[in-house]
Amino acid sequence: MARLRFHLPSSLFSPSGLPRPWRVLALVLLVLNVKNLPFVWHYRVWSALIYHFALRPVRFTKDTGPRALFKHVVTRSWNPMMECDWNLHKSNSTYQSDIDVSRAHLLGVLIQHGLKTFSRTPLPSSSSTAGKPVKAFPVLGGTTCSFKREIKPYQAFEMWSRILAWDEKWLYVVTHLVEVGRVRPRGFVVGSEEKGVWSWMMAMAGGKTRPTQKSPTHEPNGTVPLQSPRQPNGTLSPTKSPIFASALSRYCIKKGRLTIPPAHVLDASGLLPAKPTDADPSSLAAPSSSSELTPDPRDPGVIAPEGSWVAADVGGEILAPRLGEKGDDTPQSEGLIEGDEEWTYDRVERERKKGMEMARLMAGLEGLHGLFPPGEGERDGVALRMCRDLF
Repeated sequence: MARLRFHLPSSLFSPSGLPRPWRVLALVLLVLNVKNLPFVWHYRVWSALIYHFALRPVRFTKDTGPRALFKHVVTRSWNPMMECDWNLHKSNSTYQSDIDVSRAHLLGVLIQHGLKTFSRTPLPSSSSTAGKPVKAFPVLGGTTCSFKREIKPYQAFEMWSRILAWDEKWLYVVTHLVEVGRVRPRGFVVGSEEKGVWSWMMAMAGGKTRPTQKSPTHEPNGTVPLQSPRQPNGTLSPTKSPIFASALSRYCIKKGRLTIPPAHVLDASGLLPAKPTDADPSSLAAPSSSSELTPDPRDPGVIAPEGSWVAADVGGEILAPRLGEKGDDTPQSEGLIEGDEEWTYDRVERERKKGMEMARLMAGLEGLHGLFPPGEGERDGVALRMCRDLF
């Protein structure tokens, strides 16, 4: 029996050798799944950071910042086929890559000035990296996501991210994935709606673009309500929730090995109101102007002076931020909504404590680390099976 031989033309392995219909199909698949191409996630995140840190930075003042502190940043995206599971729904493993982009926009808008301020601050002389330029940057310390509704193939959605709360170490961010058009703001604190390629992508995904920012209407109490096309008064329809999923994330702000309390970064960004002299010393709504060493009332063994850093690797040495340097030409925030009631220190603290009630649920997950390794207590250390993934 003659040996069977198969000869594949080398032209099949080059794009130009494929028949024209297949080349067109390959190009269409690439365009429809551009989010999943190599390095596209890096571009999405870094372009957001570069835009807010270098191209269009926003500088808040003590008058405008507190009103923007708990506002949402809305980021729009869509669900390509390559992100769907076998049920033709957005796979649970792909939510976090989209939420990364939304969080990058949020932190870029709100705390970029505070991060720059602490990046300019020199490290203590006793630090192991003293004299070296060390940037302050947020580090993601955990995230969790709760799913409510499925996202269909090529369905557009919006991610609404805002600061939920903060404590001595963590800054908590909540993100809601929302159906396009069900809830929309009547105005924006900073910036306006941008048009371009997104308008075409939204039309392809079945969504509707919003017009450029207009002067919002106000309720009698001065607040700006959310607008829903289903109900004129801005309330949501009780029959079908607009939320696809909700995620909770937490960040700590690092400068080398030093951990910067979030309240100081928010204050340096102009987002916190002045702290009254008669305020509760355990309050974290805003740091005071005092720079004296005082024991932390929550932990007498930790030196944590108000208005300075908690220096984890230098024995509690004080490092005050550089504020108000001359030559800072960062533009002030524009487009603030008139009539929005003032965010006082007490109001900010109430909102922070309200958010901490939910954030503590995430903090309790730290106990999961204590369940490993096996072989302790009633666990005998015997595993079920060793399995392979791909190879």
